[in-house]
Amino acid sequence: MNFRELTRIIFSNLARMKFRVAMTAAGVLIGTFAVILLVSVGAGLQDTVTASFGSIGQLTQIQVYNFNFDNESTEVEPITKKTLDEWRNLNGVTAVTPQIDLQAQGKFVVNRYSINGRRSNLGIDPTQIEALKYDLAEGNGNLTNGQIFIGSDIPSQLFDIRTFVHLSEEDQIDLYGKTIQFIATKDNQDGESSERRTRFQVAGVLEETGGELDYQIIMTAADAHAINEWATGRKFNERRDGYNRVLIQIESAQQVAAVESYITAAGYSTFSMQSMLREVSVVFTGLQIAFGCIGGIALVVAAIGIANTMIMAIYERTREIGLMKAVGATNRDVMLIFLGEAGVIGLIGGIAGLILASGVGQVAGAVGRSYLIGQGAPDTIPSPVSTPIWLMIFAIVFSMAIGVISGIYPAIRAVQLDPMMALKYE
Repeated sequence: MNFRELTRIIFSNLARMKFRVAMTAAGVLIGTFAVILLVSVGAGLQDTVTASFGSIGQLTQIQVYNFNFDNESTEVEPITKKTLDEWRNLNGVTAVTPQIDLQAQGKFVVNRYSINGRRSNLGIDPTQIEALKYDLAEGNGNLTNGQIFIGSDIPSQLFDIRTFVHLSEEDQIDLYGKTIQFIATKDNQDGESSERRTRFQVAGVLEETGGELDYQIIMTAADAHAINEWATGRKFNERRDGYNRVLIQIESAQQVAAVESYITAAGYSTFSMQSMLREVSVVFTGLQIAFGCIGGIALVVAAIGIANTMIMAIYERTREIGLMKAVGATNRDVMLIFLGEAGVIGLIGGIAGLILASGVGQVAGAVGRSYLIGQGAPDTIPSPVSTPIWLMIFAIVFSMAIGVISGIYPAIRAVQLDPMMALKYE
């Protein structure tokens, strides 16, 4: 029996029991629909979370700390200029700079306004500015001693020193090019307070990122050291003290893991958005597997329905099977017919389930995305329901495979029928 003849017989047999085929395929439809939609929700949520990570931090940056998170009692070598130079030579590294926190108590003041609120002050190596890929809303990207970059949210933190009232959004001041004073204070040994004023020119305003960078004031490492040395009364010694925190810029996200592994092997602690994304991906992969298993239960039920339909077909077509064998049909031909019918039922249900899941997913994704944007998410946020191409192909193939597997037992039953007994079957 050739393929064309086999196909004609299969579809002819299925056409004689349209209602039963439709009801059986509906079970596969429900299972396929559940698998595709649930896994698509998991994939879409993963895309959404990944996109949000990309908006709140550079995916190509690594933070390095000069202690071991896992074992704080473990001593590590101080991070010195020699260490920084070694890391700069690692494959994929484009920039390495220490991040120096201000240890002085104080405030930033511009005219009669002071900056109050969430803020972090950092000193960095100005020679690494270009490679750090800061996006500036204003400024040319150059940073020298006596200059600072400010985050996009800093202007909204200004308040009037006399009235203690924050500036409204309409009254906010463009700080680019303005001179800002940092007034540092400390208590002397005799109990008297002293202050030190440092003037900075705002050389750049950073683009809004939605992350910590929006609240930072960035100056050169030399300026930060000068303020800290005055506040602590102790001169910074790189070989003795080392740097507490270092920022490393990597050329591409694919190279982050290798650099991070090299640094952690030396005993230092690291943090990167890529490492967080890897952990999140593991969670979402598990979630998608769980969702797929839940939908798979419906497919198992559908498989039982296909097997039941094919067994009933054997009883109804016993004489027909006997006649086919009597006129020369082989056991292989009979088995292929029943397996083919079961596979087509699975295929029909799979295609219908895919179409339904795609339609519902598109609507649900559009509604979910609109809701997220309404809650303040950026317009570029992806849909929370995403159906990968591989999932569509897998769903169709798996549905058909479920049908074929379900038809194995009925096909064996049909093959085992004795032609003479089958012809006498009433």
